[in-house]
Formats: sequence, structure tokens, C-alpha cells
Amino acid sequence: AARAYNVAAEAVIRDYVAARHPEEAERVTDFVATTMFGLSAKARGGHGLDKLLSTARLAGSALASAIPA
Repeated sequence: AARAYNVAAEAVIRDYVAARHPEEAERVTDFVATTMFGLSAKARGGHGLDKLLSTARLAGSALASAIPA
């Protein structure tokens, strides 16, 4: 069930990015999915909200620099 959810989530992300930046869709989808799944694992492992938000903000900064404006 979790795998089906992950595949569906990646498809939504890929479609969203592809509509705006088709040349970056695959790369950005991989990055976002990996980050989301990693954050989820860290949350299950006990990382607190402050650490999770800090990591998410850092990932957001990386993403902003990876996608052309």
C-alpha cells in the first residue's frame, strides 16, 4: 500500500513540475520524492519538528536554486 501511495505521489509531483519546467521534471521529482521520503523516515525515527523543518527549509533552498525562475 505504501509503495502505491509513493508512486502516485511521485506522479503528481512530476506532472506539476513538468507543466512548468518540463526539462527539469524527472530530476526535480527525484529530489522532492527522496527528500519527502527521507523526512518521513526521520519523523518516524524520532526527529523533532524543529529538525524536520530545518531540513525542509534547506531542501527548499536547494530546490529554488535548481529550478530556473
